[in-house]
Amino acid sequence: MEIIVSHAGADFDAYASMVAAQRLYPGAKLVTMGKPATTVREFLHLHQGHFPVLTAKQVDPAQVTRLVMVDTSNPRRLGPFRMLAQQSGVEVHIYDHHPPSAECVHGDVSHIKMLGAAVTVVLEQLPRDTKLSVAEATLFLIAIYEETGNLTYSSTTPSDLRTAAWLLEQGAKLSLVNEILQQPLSQEQRELRDQLMANARRVPIEGAASLLVTARVPHYIEEMNEVVWRLLQQEPVDLVIASVSMGNRLYLVGRSRHPRFNMLPGFQALGGGGHPCAASASIADEDPTDALMRLLGHLRFGESQGDLVRDHMSPRVDPLDLTNCTVAQADQKLRELGRTATVVLKDGLVVGMLARSDLDKALAHNLGEMPAESIMTRPVISLTPDTTIDDARAKLVHHNVGRMPVMEDGKLLGIISRTDLLRHLYDTSRLRLPSDEAPASDFLIQLPYRSLELLKQAGAVAARCGVEVFAVGGFVRDLLLQRLDERTWDLDLCVEGTVDHFLDELATSWKASVHRHPRFETATLVLPDGQKVDLARARQESYVRPAALPEVQSSNLKQDLFRRDFTINALAVRLTEGHFGELVDFFGGQADLQGQTIRVLHNHSFID
Repeated sequence: MEIIVSHAGADFDAYASMVAAQRLYPGAKLVTMGKPATTVREFLHLHQGHFPVLTAKQVDPAQVTRLVMVDTSNPRRLGPFRMLAQQSGVEVHIYDHHPPSAECVHGDVSHIKMLGAAVTVVLEQLPRDTKLSVAEATLFLIAIYEETGNLTYSSTTPSDLRTAAWLLEQGAKLSLVNEILQQPLSQEQRELRDQLMANARRVPIEGAASLLVTARVPHYIEEMNEVVWRLLQQEPVDLVIASVSMGNRLYLVGRSRHPRFNMLPGFQALGGGGHPCAASASIADEDPTDALMRLLGHLRFGESQGDLVRDHMSPRVDPLDLTNCTVAQADQKLRELGRTATVVLKDGLVVGMLARSDLDKALAHNLGEMPAESIMTRPVISLTPDTTIDDARAKLVHHNVGRMPVMEDGKLLGIISRTDLLRHLYDTSRLRLPSDEAPASDFLIQLPYRSLELLKQAGAVAARCGVEVFAVGGFVRDLLLQRLDERTWDLDLCVEGTVDHFLDELATSWKASVHRHPRFETATLVLPDGQKVDLARARQESYVRPAALPEVQSSNLKQDLFRRDFTINALAVRLTEGHFGELVDFFGGQADLQGQTIRVLHNHSFID
């Protein structure tokens, strides 16, 4: 006998995963334990006869030869079937999307993926030409929407969205999805919510604004997780943890807005499980506050690497000293730097911020001879390197500024801009800025093996040396146009970071000779077959007069690409290990290639 099971108190994801698994195991029986969630019961009542199930009492465990576990890999959650998962002679197949814990079993067949919903894991195994009934497709779509917060939780993956689209093509009814998932709280749930808020405490936990709530009720109230989720939506906090005594059991439920506030270790320590943003546990009854304190003792959020200002600021500021400087002179200096704003120093101290928009207004009113200091912004609104990115973003929005200097003990360390904060926001949301860094592409595959290996070696050397290296310019343009000729290709490399050590290591790896040009921070590598590769540090240039040799200053990739003439020549491909093949397109060059458009990058392209 083959059976398909999930955890007790099945939600839509658990139940839908069971139904979907039956498509993979047509002869298997669906077996439920205990009552499913209220909304699931209502759906099943509406579709009575569509999805026949057995209760645990109707199954003899001794007759089971194959156990299919969905939405869990922890046998403790299987009730009367928990011993089957570890019994010889029983084949175990697992489909789950939860992070495994020490208590989880290894199946004879295991599909465990960190996707937004378990039903997505199961449906990925179905051929895409499978025909579902409208009821099946709707059930599966409800599960995905509920488990991913209507595809908005940070745990949502492209696989969940692709599967949701496929289910719509199969006839899933979005109107029914909305009707099922948007039901109001019951009277008992509203009373529980009110009691929780009456006992609420707002406290900071490891940098997270937290709402801790407790309650005691005489009997079990279904779908406490929905109550906690709605509290998170209505309160300005990072996470909510509820501890509720219900009869002879105590239930703990947590919800957070971001994976960096990972509550899972705390709930696992109490025998529970879930995800970083959604976890729960059920234990023998005790004082709700005592249980809450035990759970909190296992939470260690801290600040994730990359979540502090120091990890996203630009260390190069290019400050201006405006002593005896007019508005017109300051405008010229700012344009030479290629900046829209910068920090103002006086006697080595930060005294203000100067923005091109303010200079433009002054010049428009014929105030070019005014002292530039008179239009700078002060006092300075600054950050420390240990300010969190969330706090920095809130401060930038509150003060309506585009960038802020980063300071420590009165010393200027760098600057962070609106673009830096947006990049972090999109990266941590698993998205990319639309015209910034495209996903890894297949276009490098067209290169001959030898050429591809050279680029990979450059990326590996860069990773060892702690720098970023990019292929830039015409090489990338011709690669995208599929016009690259290995016999005549012109490869230019751009390096963010210190060049000398990387250059020496790359020359060794390539067995190349090196010709350096220190004044311009460039070099030419000559390969054993005579092929030449030009390498330069990311830089920006200013010209004293048209056609003069440039004054060179180190900078970042974006500023370096901004020096180019046309957008189609301002493309780059990241080569560093872990990001190899990512297309970097700050200025829409790829779209211009596709549209057969030659667009000047900036107004001074031909003057310089």
